[in-house]
Amino acid sequence: MEKPVEPYDHENRLRETPDELSRLRAEHQRLTQGYSQLRLELEDIKTSFGFKLLQRILWPLGRAIVPGPLRSQIKRAVLGLKGAPVNQAETGGEAEELIWKVDADLSVPFTVGLGNLFYLSGNCYHSRQRIKRLSVIVDGEPHRVINHSLAESEAFTEKSTEVDAVGNSFASRFWTALPFPQINAPREVKLSLRALLDDGSEREAALGPLRLQPREQTEERAEDFDESNVDEPRVVICMATYNPPLELFARQIESIVGQTFRNWVCVINDDCSDPSIFSEIRRIISQDARFRLHRNAARLGYYRNFELCLKLAPASAEFMAFSDQDDYWYSDKLAACLAEFQAEDVQLVYSDMDIAAQDGRVVSHTYWTTRRNNYTDLETLLLANTVTGASVVFRASLLDALLPFPRMDGVDLYHDHWAACVALTRGRIGYVDRPLYAYQQHSGNVIGHTNAAPARFLPQLRSIARALSLFMGRSNGFGQQFLQDYSALYRVVPVRIAFIAGVLRLRFKDATAERRVVLERFERLEYSLPVMIVEAVKYKLKRRPTLGVEWLCLSSTIIVRLFKNYYRRNRRRLAASKLAQVSQVPRLAQPSLPDASEAVEFIPQKLAPIKLDISEESERRVNILISEINFKYMFAGYLSMLNLALKLGRSGYRVRLVIVDPCDYDPARWSRLIADYDGLRDVFGEVQTAYVYDRSVPLKVNPRDAFIATSWWTAHIAHHASKSLGQERFSYLIQDYEPLFYPSGSLYALAEQAYSFPHHAVFSTSMLRDYFRQHSIGVYSGQQREHEAPGPIVIQNAVCSFEIDEKELRRRRRRRLIFYARPEQKYFARNMFELGTLALRAALGEGHFDARKWEFHGIGTVDNYRSVPLSADAELRMLPRLGLQEYRRVLPGYDLGLSLMLSPHPSITPLDMAAAGLVTVTNTYATKTAEKMAEISTNIIAVSPTIDGVKLGLVRALGEVDDTVKRLNGARLNWCRSWDATFDADIIAALGRFIGW
Repeated sequence: MEKPVEPYDHENRLRETPDELSRLRAEHQRLTQGYSQLRLELEDIKTSFGFKLLQRILWPLGRAIVPGPLRSQIKRAVLGLKGAPVNQAETGGEAEELIWKVDADLSVPFTVGLGNLFYLSGNCYHSRQRIKRLSVIVDGEPHRVINHSLAESEAFTEKSTEVDAVGNSFASRFWTALPFPQINAPREVKLSLRALLDDGSEREAALGPLRLQPREQTEERAEDFDESNVDEPRVVICMATYNPPLELFARQIESIVGQTFRNWVCVINDDCSDPSIFSEIRRIISQDARFRLHRNAARLGYYRNFELCLKLAPASAEFMAFSDQDDYWYSDKLAACLAEFQAEDVQLVYSDMDIAAQDGRVVSHTYWTTRRNNYTDLETLLLANTVTGASVVFRASLLDALLPFPRMDGVDLYHDHWAACVALTRGRIGYVDRPLYAYQQHSGNVIGHTNAAPARFLPQLRSIARALSLFMGRSNGFGQQFLQDYSALYRVVPVRIAFIAGVLRLRFKDATAERRVVLERFERLEYSLPVMIVEAVKYKLKRRPTLGVEWLCLSSTIIVRLFKNYYRRNRRRLAASKLAQVSQVPRLAQPSLPDASEAVEFIPQKLAPIKLDISEESERRVNILISEINFKYMFAGYLSMLNLALKLGRSGYRVRLVIVDPCDYDPARWSRLIADYDGLRDVFGEVQTAYVYDRSVPLKVNPRDAFIATSWWTAHIAHHASKSLGQERFSYLIQDYEPLFYPSGSLYALAEQAYSFPHHAVFSTSMLRDYFRQHSIGVYSGQQREHEAPGPIVIQNAVCSFEIDEKELRRRRRRRLIFYARPEQKYFARNMFELGTLALRAALGEGHFDARKWEFHGIGTVDNYRSVPLSADAELRMLPRLGLQEYRRVLPGYDLGLSLMLSPHPSITPLDMAAAGLVTVTNTYATKTAEKMAEISTNIIAVSPTIDGVKLGLVRALGEVDDTVKRLNGARLNWCRSWDATFDADIIAALGRFIGW
């Protein structure tokens, strides 16, 4: 008998079974997630490699067979069935949108000149669908973006989930070059992005207006020539300066004054050198009225500094010459170059040079020791420059095509390469086949006089194989860094070359047919594999002096495309994996799982021994093992390593920096960037470098070479290298107790193990040494102490020098606090960003700070972060990374400093703050006591590393901020103020005993 159905009492039934509704909701959520996952998997199948391959076979066949009108009807019918919206306004209320950002500042006017390319880069993706085609719309005219949806490993964040449901931001990078032909008057164009999506619909987003101007108006020009001499051509020498070595600068000025050709003026444009150096520049050039000195209002960098120098030239100039600040011109340099301008089509002349060591000794009477010269073949010149700027003289009539210099965000361009390409496109280049000046460098590693081996086919093929292994799902843990390295290489080589060719083609519409064909072909270099293959074959057959750039073009393009496809195919899995890491939310099972071996494989690569090529014929060196050269992380630790290398080199040792981790290996670029750092300008000229991240590349060593480790992983490498040479110990520059950098785990254990290897210790500060001694670590362990001779060395990392304006300090009314704020937990957790921020909030919450009279700024981060709220009316404004000179300039403008580090090392930043006159709060730790920190400076208040401890330190500091006399006295630190004092003669002698020479 069927059971009767009872009436359903909703209210009572829910009261009787309170968990039923929760169970039903959970089941509904599970089914919904399952449906969503199934839909994503179906979309993955539709966009899979096999499906795309089939589509690429059938689509051309269909286009060939089916008539055009019929194809249009079919397309309209399919789109009608799919219900594809035409634009975002027709989609209704669903939250689908185009997300974008661009790197360029569109508010800055863009100078067109005879024609120019506007380099536009950024990120663009759709919240739901993939982008099939991307265009930039310029006043209604579409410009197709070839390079879009490129891999961008860092674009997805936890915040991205609000708009990026399927991980499309992982394939969102784009760049393009917008062509603007010559204009006669300023005008404004409107820019927007238009994306064609997978479903056939389009989305568009307005970027904003871009103001075009015909030419930049230079407000001032250098004083014109003396009218008394009209028989000789007028030559303007353009010299760009920045903190030049004064002895070499004075020598260069003397050589210019001593030219046999006399009708010249020299325009010197200084790029914000230190005030004392600028005063010396003015004094040195005062001997001759033909020098014209100008100074930039802000740092421009060498490339734009040379550009501005050209703009300052008197309008009556007939010839222009580039000059470096520290070479030496022979007396007939100008005369010999000018003599080569007999033919009217000769646009530029350059010469050979002597290569001189630091002491002036000539080590080579030609630049062309490792590669052939080229000044006739435009193809070869576009690929690799052979024209050195310091030797160049060119016709002033070339300026209309030279200016403005082309610019690419994030990519270095070179004034001499650009000038040479312009000259050879317009006419011919002349060459004086003898040295006309001395290029002042060190014989071991001469910047510009490169002895680098050319890129070769097999190593690049191995790199492609690595990328292919990631693409096929057999990664060994090098994916993200490998992507970043080759993405940078792709922009620096094929993209840059194509960009230069594009600007040349715009500016030289009257170039010969042969050269226009070359420029049109090279414009396709960044995306055309056939063009790259042809150029690679030419390099092999003709042995062109391009250092194998063709192989780099080919390999970087293939690898970037492999990464693009990998990130597009795996975007959902990558998004889920990253979201699980940052938000700790359980994730759904994915079609493919991340490779668990990646974390394991990282350690063998980090600790892999260097392959040594041991030979008595190799010169004996001191090898300083460092992680990388990256100016994003050029903090006190790296400055210590580089100064150590320089001081050892100047003490008679042959020194080599051996780089063991992946980095953008470019000593020429480093040499320019290091000029910002006091005393280190010549380090990459006087110290050799070697790049051994690829451990299959052997390092040539002498059996008596010495090794100095600078971190725990380089200690592992130095230990293995020393053993291979039969040596008992290596030297170890210990700048912190490095296990504290990590949570308890594998890396902590390996960092701790590094101190167990037999070594000579060089401790950065006595506090750090005392910590090792107290805890019987390293050379103070029982095992090491038995053989301890000679004893450890203790140094002090130099503190910056600051100019404090006492009058400004006394009349200052609005106060400012600066916090060494480093939120990047992966690298800087020991700087306790959270604890410092919470202490600031507590001090504000209790009313100790008047938010109307105080500003709060954060410095030190290597990335961009939003401001952090501290109270209802105060925030911690995160400042972008400051260069060293700007850091030295702005720090004395603050009153209170906060800098924390959970370490026995005192850290250099609080010492810098104290030296700049700030009342500075820092923390204690073990041997880093409040008493020892106060001995360094009375401006330093060291407190316990707790929220209450730091808050009370801030309150105490507030009571001392108005004591100007105390702050000025505290700025005189009991500490090293120069690297010469850090590595003085006694320290170098002690290091010599370690090295054993």
